[in-house]
Amino acid sequence: MFNNVNNTSSTPYVNNTSGTQGVTNTQTAYTNTNTYGNDGYNSSMSTLGSGTNSYPVSQIISESPSIASSFSKFFIGSSSSLLRVGSNSVGRFFLNLMAGNIPFVTSKTVSTQISNSINVWVGRSDLVRTGMNPIEASLFQDAGIKNVTDLALIGNPSDQAVLAQMVNAAGAARGIPVAISSSQVANWVAASQQLPKYL
Repeated sequence: MFNNVNNTSSTPYVNNTSGTQGVTNTQTAYTNTNTYGNDGYNSSMSTLGSGTNSYPVSQIISESPSIASSFSKFFIGSSSSLLRVGSNSVGRFFLNLMAGNIPFVTSKTVSTQISNSINVWVGRSDLVRTGMNPIEASLFQDAGIKNVTDLALIGNPSDQAVLAQMVNAAGAARGIPVAISSSQVANWVAASQQLPKYL
C-alpha cells in the first residue's frame, strides 16, 4: 500500500535509533514554535513555514549532529529553512556538498547514502508542517509516507486507520512507545491537503 523509505541501512548518516531512545511521550517531546524564520533564505518562498510548525534542524537531523551543525553554519537552522533549500535540485546539491558528498571524491556507495539521507531529512521537514513532531514524522517515513504529498493521498478513513497501526508498529520496532490514533492521522492528512506541495 505504501512505498517503504529505507531508513535501516548501515549508513552513518541515517541511524534512526540514535538520539530517540527514552522518549515516552512524543506529544510533549518537542514544543511547537515558529521562531526559526530568521535565516538566510527568507526572501524566496517565504510562505513555506507560515502558520506551521518549525523545529531546529538538530531535531530533524538527530541522527547526525555534525551535519546538523554544518547546515546551521550556512543559516539552515530550522526545518522550514531546510525544506526551502531542499525543495529543488540545486538546493539538494548544495545540501549534499555540505554533508560531504563531493563529486569525483566521494565513493558511489557513500554518495548514495548521503543523497538518500538528505531526501529523508527534507521529507521529514515537510511532514512536520502538518503539526506532527520530528519523531512522529520519522515514524511516518518508516511506514512509507515520505512527505506531505504522500500523506495527502491517504484520504480513505480505513487507510488512515491502517496507517496509524503501521506508525505505532514502527514506533514499537524502534522502542518508542507512541499511540497515534486514526483521528490524529486524519487531522494530519487534512492539514497536508491544505498545504502547498514542495516535494
